[in-house]
Amino acid sequence: MPLHVDDTFVGPGRESAWAPGFVHMQAGLYLQDNDPATGGAIDVIRGSHLMSFDEYGRVPAEFDVANWTLGTSSLRETLDIRAGDVVLWHGRLMHASTRVPLPSGREK
Repeated sequence: MPLHVDDTFVGPGRESAWAPGFVHMQAGLYLQDNDPATGGAIDVIRGSHLMSFDEYGRVPAEFDVANWTLGTSSLRETLDIRAGDVVLWHGRLMHASTRVPLPSGREK
């Protein structure tokens, strides 16, 4: 999946999610190790929870440009995740599933 912010936090009617004091945490419980062959983790864009598409969150976000630019920048980081880890992130943080370069034939 490409970089995105979950729908709960972007677009019309979600302006409150972009107020300076807004904090909403999301969580992921990982049931497998992240590895280069099968993925299994999350990539994040460091600091992206401080960015906004229109400064108020009133417009539907267009993530194509972010995927072309931030997705290949040094701000993109693959988290080192092991089975049993819990990861918390801000609701506005741009994130994506870790890329799997080639199909491995192994089941996740």
